[in-house]
Amino acid sequence: MALDRNRLLKPVKKLRKLVKKIDRQPTPHQVHDLRTNTRRFEAMLAVLSLDSQGAGKSALKDLTRLRKRAGKVRDMDVLTSYASQLHPKGEEDCAVQLLEHLGAQRRKHAKKLYAEIQRDRSDVRGNLKRAVRTGKARPHKWWSSKGRHRSPQRHGGRRKTCRSAFRAAALRQR
Repeated sequence: MALDRNRLLKPVKKLRKLVKKIDRQPTPHQVHDLRTNTRRFEAMLAVLSLDSQGAGKSALKDLTRLRKRAGKVRDMDVLTSYASQLHPKGEEDCAVQLLEHLGAQRRKHAKKLYAEIQRDRSDVRGNLKRAVRTGKARPHKWWSSKGRHRSPQRHGGRRKTCRSAFRAAALRQR
């Protein structure tokens, strides 16, 4: 049975669009879509055995972090929906306090999710695109495509080139 290319690419397209357009306070639907499409993408890479290679591995690393952040926001959404259905007699003030607390926790987690997305937006979208198109990606987000260091930060006490990073990675795999 042949694989349907459009069906395989659908979660990737949705993820790229979500990462590009997500709000500071995302809706429960956006958070749910982010988590489900991330899971679908992870499953697709695992089935196709692309999760241990360059682009797939880079994309998975970033998406796993985003999925975990989105999971905390989603937990608050689910708890809020359950708490809003509770109507204990004589405890209306407690129910209101609970909903306010859950709302505050959701805002806190949503802020962290948004900051994570803002920090890694271009890398995530690029790695998703490369994972689907070529199977190639930069080994780490701080390396440029020309082999020079992009960040003013020093990593490991000295600047490294892509070539030395690839050698170190190859030696670790042996």
